[in-house]
Amino acid sequence: MDNVPHLFDDRAWQQCLVSFLDDVSRQESHTRLVDYRTILRQFLLGRDPASISRDTVELFCSSDTVHGKPDYHTSNRRLKAIRSFYDFAISNGCFAGPNPAREPEKPKVPLLFNNQDWQACLTAWLEQLRSDETRSSYTNVIVHFFIDPDRCPDTYTRQEVERFIHAANASKQHNHGEPVKPSPATINARKAILSSFFEYSAGYQVVGPDKRLHALLQTPSPVKGIKQERVEPAHRLLSDRDLVALFAAIPLNTPAGIRDRAMFTAYLMLGRRNRELRLRWQDIEPHDFTTRDGVSYRGYRYRYLAKGKGQKWQYAELPLEIYEQITWYLIATGRENIQPDEGVFIPLAGSKQPLSSKSIRQILKAYCRAANVDPCVCVHSFRHANAQWRYRCGQGIMEICKALGHSHVGITHRYIAEVIEENDTGAPALAARLGPLLNR
Repeated sequence: MDNVPHLFDDRAWQQCLVSFLDDVSRQESHTRLVDYRTILRQFLLGRDPASISRDTVELFCSSDTVHGKPDYHTSNRRLKAIRSFYDFAISNGCFAGPNPAREPEKPKVPLLFNNQDWQACLTAWLEQLRSDETRSSYTNVIVHFFIDPDRCPDTYTRQEVERFIHAANASKQHNHGEPVKPSPATINARKAILSSFFEYSAGYQVVGPDKRLHALLQTPSPVKGIKQERVEPAHRLLSDRDLVALFAAIPLNTPAGIRDRAMFTAYLMLGRRNRELRLRWQDIEPHDFTTRDGVSYRGYRYRYLAKGKGQKWQYAELPLEIYEQITWYLIATGRENIQPDEGVFIPLAGSKQPLSSKSIRQILKAYCRAANVDPCVCVHSFRHANAQWRYRCGQGIMEICKALGHSHVGITHRYIAEVIEENDTGAPALAARLGPLLNR
């Protein structure tokens, strides 16, 4: 493509830059292409791309512009451009090292205790958690509470736990650097995580000085007796007007818009949780279905890793409308030859991995702002809307419970409570059916 700056004497790196910008030009807007090209020219000119460190990237992203100190959005744009370029270089075999624009991977189990038994207990507790996301959030809380490696958890008091779970965190990027008071939901989450660890340690067996097995925690849990905070219900409802406005804000003439319309239509019609639709192409396959009347028809199904203990693979029907939207999205982005292990909904440049839950949330927030829809709407709102529309279409609560994968109907009832009419809508139908039978 034209207007590619000559930044490298190494032919392989220069060709990688050309290919990357060409990829961006096909999948992103012209404004994004110019932005990436400008940032990469400023950052890479005169540098050896193979020896750039994380510190170099951070220094560049925070360095002053002609207008002064960069704001958060400017720093983030710089970081995103560099990260995308190195992701592309890694995926195309031009670079074999770690991406200097990404945070280094943290150890799965941090070293928090010098006591071997407590460290082993921490490792076992984290390993039995059901998902990587849960493990990450639990680890974050534990690391901030147990800050003294020479101190064992059984020496902490209830007062220390209460002080920690109610503590405000200093914000560097938001709230002008002032401490941010934790919400009731955050307080309850911190309490639940610490409670889970202490309860696990009370059942964790270690060999004592008498050569017998004993519970590691032999004192009362310091979390015991701390009351839950009252939490206001989160806004998870999408009205018909919200849905119309939200989908109207998604453009139909850009690769990102085509991808996002297919992705959010899938979330709405399938009712899956955020991380349950991290589809790869191999997760979608043709399948023969049979109706209740015994009629067979050819369609598609998809598999997903169901949330919950065991995380078992589940299969569900993929409506033809969703399959056609996914197919059109792949054609529009030049991915007709998608490989089985590639993600379906992926970033528009660089990685072939499925979009992360965080990225999907950010994309939805941007559309909510554009559509003037309540910013508290989240990806889970589509799941609630799916349940309510199933009920409106006449599906019974037990069928909805099974379709959504709820463990019991009480959860499903909370989803559809707002659309259940107070009047006994079944009474007239029941009278019409039983009346002739009883009046014979």
